[in-house]
Amino acid sequence: MRLFNGGQPDQAAPLCQQVLQQQPNHAHAWQLLGMVHVVGNRPAEALPALQRALALNPRQTQILCLLGTVLARLGQSEQAIDHFRQALALAPQDANIWYDLGNVQHGLGQHLQALASHDRALALAPGHADAWLNRGHALLELHRLGDAIASFERAIDLRPRASTWLLLGSALEQALRLPDAL
Repeated sequence: MRLFNGGQPDQAAPLCQQVLQQQPNHAHAWQLLGMVHVVGNRPAEALPALQRALALNPRQTQILCLLGTVLARLGQSEQAIDHFRQALALAPQDANIWYDLGNVQHGLGQHLQALASHDRALALAPGHADAWLNRGHALLELHRLGDAIASFERAIDLRPRASTWLLLGSALEQALRLPDAL
């Protein structure tokens, strides 16, 4: 874990493999191996490792969320949602799980559900800048420009980024608030 946390995830993989050769039911080693593949943007390789970790430790919310993320990247969004919902059954007060669920829902075009998930994340963590940002995305899709603008403004207040300013400008332009967009 030290190598992974120290920014050397690829060096952690061979160590995980060594542990797993000696202890094939070591849930944490499977999880870490899956995380190495997630960080390396290899979701297809992460999937079996994380599935094995979950089989060994089925009530671990981090594994459920990692699997949700991997499945979403692999285009299996409905299965991803199932994993995030399982994680929420174990940790309903975790704002990040609500945020991740909202992102997958948004990707599926389920904008009302995404909005509800982001709202739940924000009720739990009002300073979650990314949840404000993605709430704004969902609101744009729902043609609620005023609310989207307010969400983008809150995201900027919390963490100003050029990309969020551009989204705000675009929303202001759509709302025909051209002087504000400049």
